[in-house]
Amino acid sequence: MFSSKFSSNSQNQSITDHFKQKLPFKSITKPERPDPKPKIHPKNKSQNGQQSLLKFLSVKAAAPVTISDGKIPGHSLLISCWNINGLRATLSKAHLQDYMKERAPDILCLNETKIDKESLDRESNTLTKWIPSGYTHYWNCSKLKRGYSGTAIITKYKPINVRHGIGIEKHDMEGRVITAEFERFYLVCVYVPNSGRHGERLEYRLKEWNPAFGEYLNGLKEKKDVILTGDLNVAYGYIDIHETKGPGKFEAGFSPEERESFKRFLQEGWTDIFRELYPKKVQYSYWPNWDGYRSGNKGWRVDYFVVNQEAMKAVKDSMINCETMGSDHCPVELLYDPNFGIEEDSAPITENIQEETTAISTVD
Repeated sequence: MFSSKFSSNSQNQSITDHFKQKLPFKSITKPERPDPKPKIHPKNKSQNGQQSLLKFLSVKAAAPVTISDGKIPGHSLLISCWNINGLRATLSKAHLQDYMKERAPDILCLNETKIDKESLDRESNTLTKWIPSGYTHYWNCSKLKRGYSGTAIITKYKPINVRHGIGIEKHDMEGRVITAEFERFYLVCVYVPNSGRHGERLEYRLKEWNPAFGEYLNGLKEKKDVILTGDLNVAYGYIDIHETKGPGKFEAGFSPEERESFKRFLQEGWTDIFRELYPKKVQYSYWPNWDGYRSGNKGWRVDYFVVNQEAMKAVKDSMINCETMGSDHCPVELLYDPNFGIEEDSAPITENIQEETTAISTVD
């Protein structure tokens, strides 16, 4: 899905190098893994053409302000991600409120919030009052149009910093990516562009979005572990889709090109957690809004948790919460050990954040 193999032009300079040099996160030494021999990543030392792109990235992606030390106590962290298909619609039926009460995830990521910055600022008392005390929330809204796309992270534990987008203006206008950096990992919440009913955005996705986003993720994992979550708009295997349109018919999210791109991305050192843990389990996270599709479980698995391969050691479980209603998607969940390899006595101890929630929206 994110492989750079589908770029239309061969690139003289890896985008990864630019992110390594200019990635606007606080520089932190990657924590030691229990493995005595940590993975060594080769680095491309070429400097040709680097200065102009670095200058562009520095202008378009200002460095986030440090918020906290990003420490998370204990050995069990519940992260949830849900494409809610519109914040207002989900709140109007109390589905999101009920989910927070029942599951109480430590971190909740949202896709397709369909809320703009102005409305979020103007109606914050209404649109964010459902968030329990003790959580901090961060929003990335579409700048192109109202009621479109958008992502958010709602968390009990304050991150070191939060970044909106990937630092490339063309890809950042729709509010599709928000990244929170914690002490031992990055959490990336993404809503990947759909290729369109007739493939009208397929070329953009394969040749522009996927390579750029893949390089962004690979740049992050050079520094520390990465947890990627969101609606990736691809059903990787036949086990992940109830039925197809048949040979010769284009199907957004299940085209050979999209599936091959995702395959190449995984081959770059990433793991689809649910399929790794449950190789034969048939379970879906999305159902088209057609009669009988949800009740008949005629769906797709397009919502994922993905980690770099080294981080699989900290994964405890991955779940798809099919019983939760409120959207054409359901929440996907990850149980993760944020302090894997650290003894209980030496694990970081921090007080739970007990303060008023703060909305931080898209920054230019």
